[in-house]
Amino acid sequence: MAGRKVVQVFRPTADHLSSVSPLLATYAGIRNSRVILSLYRLPTGEAAELAINDLPTEWLVGRAEFDGAKILDNAFQDLRLTTIPQAAGRSFALVLESPDATADNAVTVWLHSGAARRMTGHVACFVGGKHQGEYGMMAELGYSPPLADGPVPPGLLLSPVTQCNLNCIHCISREMRASVARLDDRVREPIREWSRRGWLRGVETDYSGDILWADHRFGGELDFIIGLDVPFHVNTNGAHLSQDTCERLLKSKLRSINVSLDAATDATYRRIRRGAPPLDEVLDNLRRLAGARGERRQPTLLLGFTLMRSNLEELLPFIRLAADLGFDVVQCRHLEAYTADMEAESLWFDQARYAEAWGMAVALAAELGIGLEIQGPFDAVPARAGRASCPEPWRSAVVLGNGDVMACCIPGTRIGNLHETSMEDLWNGPGYQAFRLAVNSADPPTACRTCPIYRDPRDADSYLPHRARRVSSTPATPPGSDPGDVFP
Repeated sequence: MAGRKVVQVFRPTADHLSSVSPLLATYAGIRNSRVILSLYRLPTGEAAELAINDLPTEWLVGRAEFDGAKILDNAFQDLRLTTIPQAAGRSFALVLESPDATADNAVTVWLHSGAARRMTGHVACFVGGKHQGEYGMMAELGYSPPLADGPVPPGLLLSPVTQCNLNCIHCISREMRASVARLDDRVREPIREWSRRGWLRGVETDYSGDILWADHRFGGELDFIIGLDVPFHVNTNGAHLSQDTCERLLKSKLRSINVSLDAATDATYRRIRRGAPPLDEVLDNLRRLAGARGERRQPTLLLGFTLMRSNLEELLPFIRLAADLGFDVVQCRHLEAYTADMEAESLWFDQARYAEAWGMAVALAAELGIGLEIQGPFDAVPARAGRASCPEPWRSAVVLGNGDVMACCIPGTRIGNLHETSMEDLWNGPGYQAFRLAVNSADPPTACRTCPIYRDPRDADSYLPHRARRVSSTPATPPGSDPGDVFP
């Protein structure tokens, strides 16, 4: 309540502290009183009881004020920080207060006496100045070290050709098509070496060009992926899933394949996937693949559907089609409007209709016994407030056909180029270190602020990144660099 503070003293177990997230509750009600989270770094050697006093501003390392009406019930509320390098073993005080709260209008702070449930590194907790004994705040700590384990990324999203056989209306990599580039052997050979050394543990394709079309057009692309001898996943439009290709894939370490169709009828399919063959031809390819797999459950067969206003009516027929084909999972993803012409297709502007379709899709998939990966309604309450912390810069990298290295598949995350710098120098070099320190901080890179992967489902910017980036201020970039690059 007003005038009453909850203070948690703790010592992080690792350096590079980037967030502190207490668990708050509203009892499913609206609490419109303000909530203020403040983090102080306590002087070395000071007693924990010091934290019950008014702490000087020079000790303050992070502060945020939240509208209580927007706080989620039983969710973690993130206080994101400028990453604190030397945090391990140091004493910090997290102070939570609500200056205008009353008995019937206050957010609840959860405490717990169990070591497994209360905040890691718990020292002491005070409520209204009173020591709470073994009880401590239920909260999570986030860390963002600048260095990753290993000399190269253990996972790769590989796009060996910046060209495709289709020109889909929702493609996020249009800018890559301005010039055609194919990964040359100066880049391929190091990737083979990473595999031989056991550094590379998994690969996914594709990003800006269809891998099976590239194999058909240029030759050798599929042999390169298979020859890495690591588990891999393929994204494809399925137009070149020939009998020979199916056999080669099924004899390899393919763990899953996602075939993107986005439609259940030929007219919608060819309107969205410009340049595609008739839908029936592609479906024959998919039946061939499912038939060749037979009764075994590996690799996993997924059918991709980009959710748009103009194709939503075909979602239910699409799920039936996947079951008829013998596929395992329907994987849905909202269109991301990276250009102005895509915006009208976003279901952000048709939320009630999407919620109704979502409910029917979930029921139908359960009835047919097919997996369904689909985001809930736009107003669904996530497990935590805001966007979730991103793990990608520590576990994978994107390599494009022109040699560019990106931190993830979202445009604007370029780190460098393998024709100029080796991956060993890039992976833990200055650009990647800066990106890792920023990605989960209070001031993330521009691309990360509109991330569609670790989004809050109620965040319009993550569906309409073109609009959000158009009105946001973008850091200046060196002459000749891509304006979308955050850390060129």
